[in-house]
Amino acid sequence: MQPYRGVTLTPGQVTRQLDTPAGLSPHRRYARAKLAGLLLHAGLRRRTPELVITDVHPGLVASDFGRYLGRTGAVLKILARPVLSSPGAAAEHLLRPALRPGFDAAHYHRGRRRKLSPLVTDGRLQQEVWDDAHARLRDYLA
Repeated sequence: MQPYRGVTLTPGQVTRQLDTPAGLSPHRRYARAKLAGLLLHAGLRRRTPELVITDVHPGLVASDFGRYLGRTGAVLKILARPVLSSPGAAAEHLLRPALRPGFDAAHYHRGRRRKLSPLVTDGRLQQEVWDDAHARLRDYLA
């Protein structure tokens, strides 16, 4: 499962879309931020091939992370309990890729290597997210 499923960023509109979350549910705002992060990591990976940059998504974790969803989140947490990872299992999902031989720059979900969607491998979107982040941080990078 892709943590950014159901959201998109459109070439030529990245900054506007990141700046105007109006109309998006809290989950979709999170998913859009996750997508932007994956695109930023992909751009960094392309610019620094000498570094191993890996994205890891531990899956759904039994924590209070979704508390912003209010009552809906409370109900979903009860319904999702059978598929939630414990915090310890989630930590294992985060560490497993780094501890295995042949560790590489990839995307892992719940400890398993996954193929990124074409949306995340889109070079134009990677560049636009990179440019957006650079513009936002320009004053701090000088």
